[in-house]
Amino acid sequence: MDSVARPRNGRRRPAKVFALALSLVLAGVSAARAQQTPSESNGPQSHGRFSVRLGKDSTDVPPITTKARFRMAAERSWVGVATAATGVGVSQEPAPVDQAQIAAGFGTRLAAAAADNTIATFMTTAVASSLFRQDPRYFAAGRDKGFARRAAYAASRVLVTRGESGRPQFNVSRVAGNAGAVGISTLYNPTTDSSVSGMLTSVGTRLLWDAVSNELGEFWPDIRRAIFRH
Repeated sequence: MDSVARPRNGRRRPAKVFALALSLVLAGVSAARAQQTPSESNGPQSHGRFSVRLGKDSTDVPPITTKARFRMAAERSWVGVATAATGVGVSQEPAPVDQAQIAAGFGTRLAAAAADNTIATFMTTAVASSLFRQDPRYFAAGRDKGFARRAAYAASRVLVTRGESGRPQFNVSRVAGNAGAVGISTLYNPTTDSSVSGMLTSVGTRLLWDAVSNELGEFWPDIRRAIFRH
């Protein structure tokens, strides 16, 4: 049996690596696009919905509306659903079991994962940011700051954000929004650990992935430029 199991597990490793890479690319595209809300820009030179890259020193950025927050959350949420589908698909049990059981398990896990990601996105980007009057857009540090400073800045944005006044604030909308999403998840997702330590771990994990998304949002233009040479 061992000789049969090893090749299967070996074949699954590339699939898991591909799933992780795909998730990171989707998160990077989403983060880069999310730097500007739909139909808004910080200058008349904009030629598209996401054609202007917002910088942390920008002073002429138009205020974000509640409607724009919800539209941004809706556009971001598709990445969470796609990532959830990819992750659930590659984590299916490789042992031969009833196909109906596989389909039922996949559907249940996919629905729960997609709901978790969508709720978290709307809680942080739309609901909490509106309540606490904070800007959910990512404001890039800029290429002139150096790699280390840009990386540190991007990671810190999960705890520091820009308020509607334009001043830096504790990112309560990100922390409280993720905490609320984890709390809601315990109501319908049986895999969510409802203990205090389990919920704190879940919130920390979500903040960690938000930091990864920020890093990709910061460096995605450089990555894209290196790949496509423009």
